[in-house]
Amino acid sequence: MDRRGAEAAQRCHRRSRGVPGLGDEDRPRQLAARHHREARCLRQSDLRRVDPQGGQECGRQILERADCHLSAGVAILEIPSRFPLRRQARRHRTEAPRVVTDFLQLDSVTVQFGALRAVDDVSIRVREGERRAIIGPNGAGKTTLFNAITGVVAATSGQVIFAGKDVTRAPVHVRARRGMSRTFQITNLFPNLTVAENMRLAVRGLSPRKFSFFGTDALDAEETRRAGAALEISRLHTRRDAAVKELSYGEQRQLEMAMALVAQPKLLLLDEPAAGLSPAERVIVSDIIRALPRDLTLVLIEHDMDLILSLVDYVTCLNNGKLLVEAPPSEIRGNSDVQDVYLGKARHNA
Repeated sequence: MDRRGAEAAQRCHRRSRGVPGLGDEDRPRQLAARHHREARCLRQSDLRRVDPQGGQECGRQILERADCHLSAGVAILEIPSRFPLRRQARRHRTEAPRVVTDFLQLDSVTVQFGALRAVDDVSIRVREGERRAIIGPNGAGKTTLFNAITGVVAATSGQVIFAGKDVTRAPVHVRARRGMSRTFQITNLFPNLTVAENMRLAVRGLSPRKFSFFGTDALDAEETRRAGAALEISRLHTRRDAAVKELSYGEQRQLEMAMALVAQPKLLLLDEPAAGLSPAERVIVSDIIRALPRDLTLVLIEHDMDLILSLVDYVTCLNNGKLLVEAPPSEIRGNSDVQDVYLGKARHNA
C-alpha cells in the first residue's frame, strides 16, 4: 500500500510541474479547470484505493500532494468563487436600484367584460402629493378605473404600480394595507350602529392583530385617537354618538370620508364625494378636501366642474373607456374635446 501511495504522489508531482500561476494570461480558464480535475482525481480516485487500516500515512501524503496545486497559484477547490473573470461577470450582472418617479402608475390598463371594454388601454401617472381629478360623461369608465386601481375588479391587461410596487394582482386588503383607501358612489355604512362604532370597525378592519382579552388597552387608545382625528377633519366629532341612520345624506358622505381617512392612507380615492348633496353640503365637502394634508395623494371622480377646478392640480378626462385628454384645470375648461364630450358637437352648429 506504501508503494501505491508513493506512485500516486509521483503522478501528482509530474502533473504539477511547469504549471503557470493564476496571474499568467496564457489560457487561465483552461488551466484552472485542469487543476480542478487533478485535485478531484487525487482526492477521490486515489484515496479510494488506500487501505483504511494500513494506509493512513499514504493517504495523508496524497492529500498533501493534491494541495501542491495551490502552491502553483491555482485555487483548485474554489475556482468558481476565486476566479477573477467570474467576479467581474457577477459585478456586471448587479442591477441598479429602482428609482420611483411616479406614486401611482397605470400602464396600458384594460378592463373588459365580455365584448365590452369598460377601460381601454389607459395609462396615467400621478405624482406623490398630487391632487388629480378623473372626469368624463356617464359610462366613460371612471368608476371601473377606480375599481381596477383598488383591486375591486381585476385588470384584464396592463399594470398597476403603487409606490414603486406592482399591485396588479394584489387583493383589495393588501392594497389597503399598503396605503390605498377609497369611498364609493353609494354609501357603505352600518345604519344601526353609531358613528363611533362605524369608525372603530374601519380601524379594526385594517389591523393585523387578532382579538385578545389581554393587553389591548394601548391599542384601543390608539384606535380611539385615530378615529377622533378623522372625525375632526370630517366635521363629525360632535355626532360621534349618533346612529348612522339619523344622519343626513351629506353627513353620511362625510362619515365615509372619515372612515377612509382613519386608515391613514398614502393614496385616497374619492368617487363622486359631492354627488346628491345640497349646495351648502358641497361647500362642507370642498372645505374637508382642502383641509387634507398636502402630502396625501388624492384622486377623485366628480361631475361638479367648479368644485373640481378649484381643488385639483391636474385633470384626466375619459370617454368611452379611453383616455381623451390630460391637462391642468386652467386648460380643461376651454378644451374643445372636453366640451364636445359634455355638450355635444352640435354646439358648433348652434
